[in-house]
Amino acid sequence: MQYNNRTIFCNENEEARLPPKVTLREALKYYQNFPKNAKPRHQIPFMESDFHTFYQYPHIAWLGHSSLFISYQYARILVDPLLTMYASPISFINRAFEQTKCYKANEFPYLLAVIITHSHYDHLDKKSVLALNKQTKYFICPLKVGYYLQQWGIESHRIVELDWWDGIGFALNSSQIKVNNHVANPERYSQDSAMFLRRSRQEIIKQDDTMIESKKQITQSIAPKDNLNNQERQIIQNSGYMESYLQDSFLHVIATPSQHNSRRLDKLGFNASLWASFVLEFAPNTQDYRKLFLSADGGYYTHFERIGEIFDGFDLACLESGQYNQAWKHSHSFPHEILQEAQNLQAQAVLPIHWARFIAGTHAWNGVAKFLFHELTKIHIPCVIPKIGEFYQIGSFDFMQNQEKWWIME
Repeated sequence: MQYNNRTIFCNENEEARLPPKVTLREALKYYQNFPKNAKPRHQIPFMESDFHTFYQYPHIAWLGHSSLFISYQYARILVDPLLTMYASPISFINRAFEQTKCYKANEFPYLLAVIITHSHYDHLDKKSVLALNKQTKYFICPLKVGYYLQQWGIESHRIVELDWWDGIGFALNSSQIKVNNHVANPERYSQDSAMFLRRSRQEIIKQDDTMIESKKQITQSIAPKDNLNNQERQIIQNSGYMESYLQDSFLHVIATPSQHNSRRLDKLGFNASLWASFVLEFAPNTQDYRKLFLSADGGYYTHFERIGEIFDGFDLACLESGQYNQAWKHSHSFPHEILQEAQNLQAQAVLPIHWARFIAGTHAWNGVAKFLFHELTKIHIPCVIPKIGEFYQIGSFDFMQNQEKWWIME
């Protein structure tokens, strides 16, 4: 799409393709005239966790706002790390709550990857990237976000840029992690191919750790050739995603659509880099298969239903839960829309993110969390709200029975 004589990235929703028109009055209301309960009055509790702990099954720890730490066997991943007390190019603007925890790079082990969901300052922070640089193997991000990383000195061979529906697989050999071929399948936009891929994935799970030697074997294990339509046959032949299952991958990271935008205070301007949600698949070819969805920032649209259909649901969905405002209604989700997202994704549990560290709009700092915990229960979807730094095993329901409702405080 052309905008101001430049080619830019754009959302699927035509109503969300241009920058939101926010008045000065609305901006002042957001940054200065916010309600008193937009900030917590008390210390936000956090847990002193050991991020070096080895976990046989995938665990996740929310670090406040949209930052997440994921630990699975020898793979440790940080998502949108923000190791400073502000989320802006200027240190005195958009300050973090004084009552919340701020992590440091030396608290984390060597990282397989840092995932950056988009280029906004509360997700891509230069100081945090540089602090983590020496202990991080790969930086995974949407298209053109790598430009900023290279400008800051990150070597290009350590940057993995992904388009929507593109991904990367990691294999584990004697505790050494290697990169498999890219996981890519644009055909996933089709519902027919979604049904086929889901069926093929279920067949692979049944084989329980058995390596599939060739495309011929995977084709025969799914269905006789005579039962395949032309589209399905083409997917088998061309799909990089199916190829990934021929590898001994224990982790897939896949970029999926989101409805948002990107901008930093630089010459590149509006929407010069892509934004994305992400799917992580753990042990995809075993009976321990788990699926995690990371919404990052974004408003509600049809992509949630498509992602849920294609991946056949998620064990956990981390959904943006703050900063909604009518002035930018397409860029952030309203509370009732988050409920719809959870259902569209076929989520078995929801973990709210994008809250509890910064002023998140003209609403209470914990308002969305309270709403989700109450309303998700009505539609039989557990809401997982761990303390900052507290680990939760993805796919486990034990935590929900005993979780402390710390977020109820004012």
